[in-house]
Amino acid sequence: QAWSIWLEKVIPFLHNNVILIGHSLGGSFLLRYLSSHVLPVNVAQLHLVAPGVDELDCPGMGSFSTNLDNWKGFESNIANIYLWHSFDDELVPIHHSERLMVKIPDAHFTKFTDRGHFIQESFPELEAVIVAT
Repeated sequence: QAWSIWLEKVIPFLHNNVILIGHSLGGSFLLRYLSSHVLPVNVAQLHLVAPGVDELDCPGMGSFSTNLDNWKGFESNIANIYLWHSFDDELVPIHHSERLMVKIPDAHFTKFTDRGHFIQESFPELEAVIVAT
């Protein structure tokens, strides 16, 4: 609930075609929040980097988890969805994003073999997608 409060303080400052990026629990939060709330602006890009979906093999997600069996999609208008995940992620297994892709088949899914949980100084692939817009 605290994350929702913080995001809702920022929402009045968002403009159409905003780009949202959520990493790990931040991606899980955006997935859950945008599934039950309508933003007053259009989202040009939503980037979910190594998002956890449920607690099945990611204990401690609590209210950040999303039950994909009952998931009906996003409430907000999102033009492009990008999933980024690495096979060697030790915190959130890649099958979380693979399961999410079943629900969002139009999403762009980039898989890596050597990025772990994306704790790195730069992310040139994500930057290239943003700059190309």
